[in-house]
Amino acid sequence: MAKTVRELTSNGVQSVYPIDFALGYLDDRELVYVYTGSDYTTQIPYTWVDDNNIELNPVPADGVEFTIRRVVPRDALVNNYVDDANLREEEVNQSFLQVVMLFEEVEDGYMSVVPPWIVNGDINMAGNSILNLAEIQAEDIKNLAGDSLLALAQQYSDAAATSAAEASTSAANAQTAENNAGLNVTYAAEWANKAEDSLVSAAAGGDEVDDYSAKHHAAKAQAAAASVPVDALVPADIGVTVQAHDPTILVDADIGAVIQAYDIDTAKTDAAQDWTKPQRGPADVNNDLNFDLALKNNYEATPTGSATLTFSVSSGTINGQSGFLLLDNSGGFVIGKAASIKTDDTFLSTISEAGVYLISYYAKSNTEVFMVTSRAMA
Repeated sequence: MAKTVRELTSNGVQSVYPIDFALGYLDDRELVYVYTGSDYTTQIPYTWVDDNNIELNPVPADGVEFTIRRVVPRDALVNNYVDDANLREEEVNQSFLQVVMLFEEVEDGYMSVVPPWIVNGDINMAGNSILNLAEIQAEDIKNLAGDSLLALAQQYSDAAATSAAEASTSAANAQTAENNAGLNVTYAAEWANKAEDSLVSAAAGGDEVDDYSAKHHAAKAQAAAASVPVDALVPADIGVTVQAHDPTILVDADIGAVIQAYDIDTAKTDAAQDWTKPQRGPADVNNDLNFDLALKNNYEATPTGSATLTFSVSSGTINGQSGFLLLDNSGGFVIGKAASIKTDDTFLSTISEAGVYLISYYAKSNTEVFMVTSRAMA
């Protein structure tokens, strides 16, 4: 388990999280950082509930990954002693804890406070491997010149393999020379150890054109392997200089399945349309005369008692919307209207008489609707 960092995923509900670093935080709450992404200085707002718990405010959305990390100063001492000073146990402990905490950060992979870790020199892996290289899409890895590092590595690998094969051949030739010469180990030694770029002599069986010693070919193989560019990618480059693996990137098979295929007849809301088929939808029926203009264009109502004609808007804007209301007031109930509805002086008295009425409306805005009515229809 990491000693200085906690990688967490919000469930959209939990707001309080423990600060449970084994060595604490030097009694300095400002050493605790809560953040998303890689920049620990851009924090999620939080407050301390007590010495061991913090509360995030606001709570990150469900599924958001975030980090709680302790970052100890690397450019200043927590305590700076002077000659003849009285040393207190707490201050001495803090000074040693600062060093131990820095070692813990290194153990957790923070060779520098903010990645990437820049190395000014060679790296010897001592026979070990970099474990997560398989996650990188090798064909997309390129150097600053735009050359594929995979192709370059293959080129150098092929050269190394060729040199290794030639070294093997030279070694076999050395063995043959030794067998043929019997006790004459000088020629065998020449095939094995003659200096780099020096041809094996004709006396030893060389053709004096392109026969070199095993030592020569081994040196060439080592040089070829060492010439792999030092600016190879590091994990921090993924998503910056190369495309990170993303399963949501669309492929051809997604067209018509998860996204709509191209259709010349698809209507657009910001362009004039030439309709060749009728466009219609069922009317919204609401007998209490309270109509939500965000739902439909046309409405029907059969009141069972006196009611007030009202329009509302549950979402969006309805500026410019128009339509019809089919009002069946066969019962002759008294109909009123909301202040936002604009009519002529006889509108309410007309529709309050028993009959069926076709009423048209035009919404100038969410708060102003103009209406006119027909006479009673048989």
